[in-house]
Parts: sequence; structure tokens; C-alpha cells
Amino acid sequence: MRRLTGRLVRLAPLLPLAAGILVAIQNADQGNARAETYLSAISLLHTGVIGNPYLLPSGPSALIAPLLTAFIAAVYKIFGENTTEARMALGLLSACAYAVGAWLTIRICELNRVRPLGMAIAVSLTCVVPVYLYETVVYYRLWDQPWSAVIVLYALYVLLDAIRHDRPAWRPEIKLALLAGIGGLLSPAVLPPVVMGLLIMIRSRRAKQTQWRALALTASIVAVLLVPWGIRNEIQLGKFILTRSGFGLELATGNQDGANGFSTLGAPIHPFIDREAAERLAAVGEVRYMDEMTKLGMGWIAAHPMEAASLVARRVWYSFVPPVAAIAWMPVLAINGRWLVFAAFGLLKLAALARILVVGPMRLVWLSFCLLPLAPYFISHMDLRFEFIVFFPTVCMIATAIAGERVRKKGSEPAAPRLHADGLLGKNFPAVGRLAPVQRRVAAGWSALQDGVVGDRMARPALAAEAAGHGDGALRAGLAVGPRL
Repeated sequence: MRRLTGRLVRLAPLLPLAAGILVAIQNADQGNARAETYLSAISLLHTGVIGNPYLLPSGPSALIAPLLTAFIAAVYKIFGENTTEARMALGLLSACAYAVGAWLTIRICELNRVRPLGMAIAVSLTCVVPVYLYETVVYYRLWDQPWSAVIVLYALYVLLDAIRHDRPAWRPEIKLALLAGIGGLLSPAVLPPVVMGLLIMIRSRRAKQTQWRALALTASIVAVLLVPWGIRNEIQLGKFILTRSGFGLELATGNQDGANGFSTLGAPIHPFIDREAAERLAAVGEVRYMDEMTKLGMGWIAAHPMEAASLVARRVWYSFVPPVAAIAWMPVLAINGRWLVFAAFGLLKLAALARILVVGPMRLVWLSFCLLPLAPYFISHMDLRFEFIVFFPTVCMIATAIAGERVRKKGSEPAAPRLHADGLLGKNFPAVGRLAPVQRRVAAGWSALQDGVVGDRMARPALAAEAAGHGDGALRAGLAVGPRL
């Protein structure tokens, strides 16, 4: 019965996939079709240059990530430029990305040995009442968020799977390095959680002697993927930019008179919508214009420190409970109903984060994958689209906090120690994650004896004597009383 239930749970992502297909077909003509990504893809198709994402032609640009531009350009090449078929194809692909994210969420909950209640919550949030499905299929299909969210979630899966199942060295590290490089070419927000996950993996799974080698190898992989894009930007724009060039513009957009903490263009400074700003950018070049915007945003923050701090606090709160104005309408629910869904999810996220910080487990992992990607937006401007990148890891955190194996009632049996537990096991066996199962049991048994788990300290000389006389007897005694990993 339990196996049957598990198989049915793994089929749950078919629900949002089917719903996403219907939404993509019915709403092929909805959404923002002429975004900066659209203009950059058209430029790549017609001129072979990744650029011109603004209201007026401006030449090569690093505003839009190269992988996203190439992806949209490929879809337009096959189905036509901004045709109904192209928009439908982008929506269908976004629906597939959402379904993959839902499936990976279930797999991560299984890795964390989440109990049925937590699994039911994860399935409900991702499949039964898919919080972000409509936005993903209709509004995010021209942006990187559907694919960035999958990359971040898969990185989390690789990290947890490697630690939980003691995967062979190098393979998980190489996977995370590849994800970091590919993600950096898709969205800068992917880099912080994936790189942090890579560092956590190297630190927890390797002896100190091999950590530097692992860092050198993985850094080389990331550099091989990102440096060519930086060299292109140095040649064509005059500045070495590894990811995207638009942070200064985002900073000035969100920190100005009239800013409200959420997406607001306020003063006409965005060259995508304002002709005067577009003319200024075309005249001085993208790099100089972005530098001017950075100085403008930093100058406003320095002149209005209290207002800037208030905006940061408001953005942090909006990352949990967005304003009603940020919720898009869909045929199933009115705006207020949709806001209630997002608000309930945000409050669950806040409660789960508080519980994780207090009792664990894996505080650094959840902070890295659920909050760190949003850090740049806390000081620039927040949008519901930016929050989607942490949606699936947040669902995993909620399920783990509510019904994970480490969350237990007071007075219950303590959980078995992990490979990274403190004490002699952690100090004397730093590379225990690479030991064979029998060797791990030896280490656990010896640690148990040293820490007094046997009970009477006088038992240790007897066991030592048995070890001297009978060899394997001490090993069997240690394994019998030692914690099982």
C-alpha cells in the first residue's frame, strides 16, 4: 500500500502539466509579448547580435542573458516571430518546466524522509493548488524564471542526494559546477544558491587535503562557461561582465522618489519604456548609462537612508506576502482569492523558516536556496516574478519543517547522528563520507564508546582486553552499542 501511494504521489505533477497545457493553449495571446527579451531575440535572429533590448536601437547589450536570448530566438525561428504558435510553444515549455519542478520537489521530500503530512503539503502547493502555474505559463514564458527555478531546485536535489546517499566524489561537485556556469548564463540569481551549495558539499564531504583541489576544479568549470561571455562583453561593450549589466538600472528603478518597494518604474529612467532615457543610452552606451544609474540609485540611498531602509524592510515583507496589486487575475480565481493563496503560502514560508532557524535541520542549506537568491532584489525592487525562483525550494523547506524526520515530539527517541555530527566522529574522521559501510560502522562504534554511550566507563577496559584477546569481539561489541548511520 505504501509503495502504491508513493507511485501515485510521483504521478501528481501530471496534474499541473495538464492544467498548464490548457492554460498555454487558451492564453496564447495573453501576457507581455514585447518585453526586452523579445527585442533581444529578434535582434539575434536578424543581425546575429545579442542586443537592442530597448525602445531605440542601441547595438550589442548584456542586459539579457545569452542563453535566454538564444532560447527565445530558437523558438521564433521555428514557429515565427511572436506568432500565436510561438507564444503557445513558449507557454507549453514553461508548463513542462513547472511540472519538472513539482516532480523534483516530491523527490527532495522523499530524500528528506518527509512524513505523509509534509508530502501532502508539498503535493498540494505544487500540484493540487499550483500557486505559480498561471503566472509561469502566461507571464514568465518570455523570462528566465521557469528555467532558473528548475536549475536551482535540481542543484538542491544534487546536494541533498550526494550527502544523503554518499555519492562518489567529484560527480556531484562537477554537476553543481556545470549548473552554476549554465545558470549564470541564464540569470545572475542562480549563481548564489548553486555556488553556496557547491561550497557546502565540498566542506561537508571532503577532507581538508582535497578541498582545495575540488575548489580549483569546480571553479575552472564555472570559468570555462562564463568567461567567454565576459570576453565578448569586454570586446563589444568595453567592460568585462560575467552575467548581466542591468543591476544599476534595477537599483535606480527601485530607489527613487515615489518608489513603493515593489515593481515601480516611477521616474522615466528605464530605456525600454521612456524615449528620452533610450536616447541617452544610445548616445553614451549601455555600460556608461548603467554606471550613471548605479550612481543615481546609490546617491538617493545615501540622501534618504531612512526611506531606503524602509523600502528594504518592505521588500523583505513582500517576499513573503506580496501586495494585492502584484497578483494577476486568472479565470479560476478573482484577484482577492489569488492574493489569499499567495498570502497563505507566504505565511507558511515565514513559519517554516522560523522553525528551521530555531531547531534545524540544514539551516545554511535552506537559507542559501530559499532566501539568498532574493538578496539583490531586497535592495533594488521586488516582483512576484523574482520570487518564483525560490518557490520549489521553499515548498521543500515547508514540508521538511512541518513533517521532516528531524522534527519530532518532545521526549521522543533522538535521531541518529549525521556524518557531520560534532564529537570524535567529526574530528577524527573528516573523510568519513567516503568510507565503506563497514568502516563507517567501525567509526560509529568507536565514537560511541569514547562518548560513553555504553554507559559504564568501566566497560571500556574489558572491551579493550577482549580486543587484545579476541580481535573482532571488540568490533562486534562496538557495533552493537554504537549508533547506526
